[in-house]
Amino acid sequence: MNRSLGGITPNLIGHYGLAVIVLSTFSRRLIRGGLISAGLALIYYSQARTVLVSALLFLVFVYGVAPHLSRRNLHLFIGLVVGTVIAILALAPLLLPYVTEFTSAATSVANDVERGAASGLSGRTLLWQLGIRALEDHELLGYGFRTRGPVILSQTATVNGHSGLINAALDSGFIGAFLLLAVICTSTYQASVEYVRFRSTDALIVFGFLLSYLPTLAVEPNYFNFSHPTSILFILCLVRGVLVSTKGPLTHGSRIMSSTPARSAARSARKTITAR
Repeated sequence: MNRSLGGITPNLIGHYGLAVIVLSTFSRRLIRGGLISAGLALIYYSQARTVLVSALLFLVFVYGVAPHLSRRNLHLFIGLVVGTVIAILALAPLLLPYVTEFTSAATSVANDVERGAASGLSGRTLLWQLGIRALEDHELLGYGFRTRGPVILSQTATVNGHSGLINAALDSGFIGAFLLLAVICTSTYQASVEYVRFRSTDALIVFGFLLSYLPTLAVEPNYFNFSHPTSILFILCLVRGVLVSTKGPLTHGSRIMSSTPARSAARSARKTITAR
């Protein structure tokens, strides 16, 4: 099955689909459904499985979870997310064989024989191991941003850890990877606080996108790629999250049109308060 489109690689098509879904949150209700459908169609065509997970997480969060968040339950929700991430990391060695079997079966169902078993997590785990092995003697500072090459890493036969987090560590060491995670956590938390206070659409997008992008960041190789649609969104969300104001939305444009999910959530919250 040919998953490319006009010379665009399959995974990149999927990332364009995710970007369409994320940015559709700014659109009016009449066209939002069409944009979401178009984004999902692109992801389905590309069979970008990890991107599909991020897209579904974003949709569930924006339209199912976020409308019910408030100042009272925000920290409980954040605690659940952190606990889930820790549990997944702790159980990863036990769950990986089952996840690999599931992704291989999904590939067979999709009838894309060119990808094979190694196209799923069974192949990526080897690249992750090689990437981590390449960190030896460069643990603290890495090799330098975008300086990794086949000569430097010839002993591991890889220039790509096939994980944004591992590649961040290869580029800037554990120090840089820790700082990146710190910025992600700060941006996400700042955006969450602004959202529950003011119900701004851009804060909702930053909050939802940074949460839903974590699986893609962990499994896909890009983190800072200036020609990649979701990587550009990732950078913009990090900057927007860090710069959020706790006194109100940063700009008048961040106040939401009546058709956006965040505005609907705000109206529901006001009705609940009035009823009480």
